[in-house]
Amino acid sequence: MAQSPNKLNNFISELKTMNMAWTERFETKWQLPSELTQGTSVSKQLTLMCEEVQIPGMVLGNKEVGIGPFTHYRNTNVGFLGNEINFTFITDVNWSLRSVFEEWTRLCVDTTSREMEYPERTWGEVEIIQLGKDDEAYASWKLHEVTPKVLNLVPMAWGSVSVARTTLIASSAYWTSDVIKHPFDGSQPSGWG
Repeated sequence: MAQSPNKLNNFISELKTMNMAWTERFETKWQLPSELTQGTSVSKQLTLMCEEVQIPGMVLGNKEVGIGPFTHYRNTNVGFLGNEINFTFITDVNWSLRSVFEEWTRLCVDTTSREMEYPERTWGEVEIIQLGKDDEAYASWKLHEVTPKVLNLVPMAWGSVSVARTTLIASSAYWTSDVIKHPFDGSQPSGWG
């Protein structure tokens, strides 16, 4: 029986020529509503303390179309999987970022009167940047019309010795991507950039 040409040696030699995307090599850049950030270094703290993030996705809606005896699926719409993006931050003893997220939430909906603010005044933008081992930016995803959705519970326990983490689940209306180079032939993908 003949051996497959796509064996381990080919895989290893291909990997040696690739610059891989490492999960720990990223940064986030934040632009919150101006009411929350005037005269502060909040954006820098958000970038430095962000420990974990998710790159958004897409989903195509499709519909069954009967053509003769066959069923075909035709794309009808596109959705941006940005409804629940988790951001995890390490927390300082003053709970600085937690208080910013609480203020952002109160800006969206007053916690006493339950009055809502105009959405345009509450939206932020977040850019997620994939870095290489050389600290260069290779790809980025920008979340638009970002608003807080869930300020998560923070567990505290005697039996756990670690830094507290604050998780913000945010939602964005849509996102755009700026991939620096196409991974296979070095060209810029059409419609990108």
